[in-house]
Amino acid sequence: MHMSFWWDFKINNFLFWGYDITTLVVFTLTCCGLLLFGFAFEWIKILQAKVRHSGFHMAHSRRLCPGESDALLTNNQESSTSSAQQQVTTLPLSNKRNRLIYFTTDFILWQVQQILGYLLMLIVMVYNGYMMIAIVLGYGLGYFVFYPLIMRINIENYKIMQSASLCRPECEQESSALLSSNTVETTIAPCHASTSTTNTVISEVI
Repeated sequence: MHMSFWWDFKINNFLFWGYDITTLVVFTLTCCGLLLFGFAFEWIKILQAKVRHSGFHMAHSRRLCPGESDALLTNNQESSTSSAQQQVTTLPLSNKRNRLIYFTTDFILWQVQQILGYLLMLIVMVYNGYMMIAIVLGYGLGYFVFYPLIMRINIENYKIMQSASLCRPECEQESSALLSSNTVETTIAPCHASTSTTNTVISEVI
């Protein structure tokens, strides 16, 4: 086992038993695959950021008062009372399903990233200089491509946390009164921001 960097292309039992690299062609293809592994490691980060962005949206949308357009749509239905009861019974189930999908997807992406990271760490411990360069190039290329997108998603998540607001009791009363009546009021009391909304939205996602 090498304890310092070496620059040969012949490797026996690379990662798995029986995978012997004896020719320059196989070694070149292996290095290209390692470059793609490094690139994929950064790509998984942006997938995780997108999933968490949808989670922030899901948590934030549940804490906002219903808008005037939602009230109009509800009042145009044939039976506003039955539709309101149906929403009360179906929305919690839908939220639970969405949260289950969110947590499952985020866990799978995290698990794949951890496995890929440990594999790349084991490959680096082989101390082959060419493989080390291939992995670093993959990391660098993925960072160059995906870093602006990750920063944009993180900024949007920060804006969601800053703009998150909790409904006042007056807001809920006016919304329920609007559902039970056949008239549509022109204005609905707006929700005011709370100082603890950032932690509330984060707890909804987590």
